[in-house]
Formats: sequence, structure tokens, C-alpha cells
Amino acid sequence: MEIFITIIIPIVSAFVGGFFSVWIFNKRLNNKKQEERKNRIDNNFETEEYFFYNLKSIVYFIDKQVDEISKTSRNTKNWFHQNLTLAIFSELKMTELRELNFKTLFQILVIDREGNNKEKAQDFINIKNCLHNIENFVQNHKDENKKPHIELNKCLDIWNSSLKRLTQLFNQYIFLKPSKDDYLMSILYKYIVVEQRKLMGSRNDQNMEMFYNTIIVPFTNEIIAYKNSDDQRVLPVIENLMECRKSYEQTKALRYQRRKNILCSGKRLIKIKQLLNESINSMEKRKRRIKES
Repeated sequence: MEIFITIIIPIVSAFVGGFFSVWIFNKRLNNKKQEERKNRIDNNFETEEYFFYNLKSIVYFIDKQVDEISKTSRNTKNWFHQNLTLAIFSELKMTELRELNFKTLFQILVIDREGNNKEKAQDFINIKNCLHNIENFVQNHKDENKKPHIELNKCLDIWNSSLKRLTQLFNQYIFLKPSKDDYLMSILYKYIVVEQRKLMGSRNDQNMEMFYNTIIVPFTNEIIAYKNSDDQRVLPVIENLMECRKSYEQTKALRYQRRKNILCSGKRLIKIKQLLNESINSMEKRKRRIKES
């Protein structure tokens, strides 16, 4: 009994006292951490609001960009449109968002925010990845815009040069005083003069596809079917018709590839928008639950 009083009770008292002191210390430490966390959230409230404002603005302009992609896609099918440049909305650039401190945002939105840590971190990572992908979209199409414009102009130059040369050949052959029953000259006159005038009258002479199908294809067929193999005038005509055909096919391929590329980019942009919206909504719901609790 004496041992219990002199040894056990002091040990138990010391243990309880120590445990209580540690509990008080931890409680004060936790209270201090909670207060610091609350102060960080309060102090960075405007930064957080600005961050979400910019995200929602980007979501809005993604819709505008998708509309622009649809417009440019339609232009690739319209042969009157020679410029297939895709207008990029400057609002999709990350200039304002890149000025924000993402480490601070991670502290506020993930570490300091209550909720499932894995879900919070995933939402934040999704947003960062979406922003990175949008930056890539802007830069890639800034570079891509130059290529089809340059290539289409090259094809158009070859097309116009070949048509001009065909007209020159026709004028040159006239000066050679062909006979009235010169079948080659009747073919040249039909397509270089008569059919071209019809297209010009209907204002379709700048439509390469219509010009090709209405003039170049039947013109080529008749020239190839021309029986006089000794007529030296045929070869340069055929050569220029082949150049027109080559130019048309290259232009058609370029238009198709351009349409394919921008439509694929549009689909990716829509997926980015969906993921961005989901992550924004998830974070805002989490924020509202904390306010209501």
C-alpha cells in the first residue's frame, strides 16, 4: 500500500499531467494552424476569385473558338475562299493566369480546403493540364496557320500560270493562220474562250473546283482523244493542262487536310472544356459546402 502511494500514484499523476499538457499543446497548435489556414484563405480571397473568373472566361471563349473552327472548316469546302487561316481568340492566351502564383493557389484550393485530398488534388491537376493544352492549341495553330496559306498560294500560282500559258498558246496558234477545219483550234477556242466566258458571266471563274470540272477535265479528254499525233502544238497544251490538274489535286488535298486538322483540334478543345467545367464545378461545390457548414 505504501509503495502504491509513494510510487504508483506519482507516476500516474505525472503521466496524466503530461498527457494533458501535450493535449493542451496540440490543441493550441491545431487552433493556430486552423487560424493560419483561415487567414490564408481570407487574405487570398481576391486571388481565388480572379482565378475562377479567368477560368470561366476561358470556358466561354472556347465556345467562341469552336464556332470559329466550324466557320474555317466550312471555308475549306468553299473554293471561293483562298484564305484558310484560323482566327485565334486572344482571350485563350494564359497571360493573366500565368501572373498568378500557382503554388499559393495549390495551398488554398488543395492543402487548406477541407475535403478528400485525392479529389482536390485531381481537380487542381486537371485544371492545370487543361490550361497547358489550351496553350498548346494556341501555339500549334499559330504555326499551322502559316503552312496552308503558303502552300495554297503556291498551288494557285501554278494554276494561274498554266491557264495564262494556255491562253498564250491559243493566241500564238492563231497567228500561225490555221485552216478553217483545224480541229485542234476548235477545241482550244471552245474551252479557252467560250467556256471561260460562260464561267466569268456566272462569276464562277474564281472557283477552282468548278473551273476544273467544267473546263479542265473535258478539255483534257478532248485533247487526249485528238487523233493527229504529228501535231506538235498538242504537247505544250497537254503539259499545261496536266499542271492545272496537279495544282487542283494538291489544293483539294490541302483543303481536306486542313479541314481534318482543325476539326480534330475542335473535338479536343470541346473535351478540354468539359474537363475544365467539371473541375471548376467540383471545386466550387466544395467551397459552398464549407461555407454552409
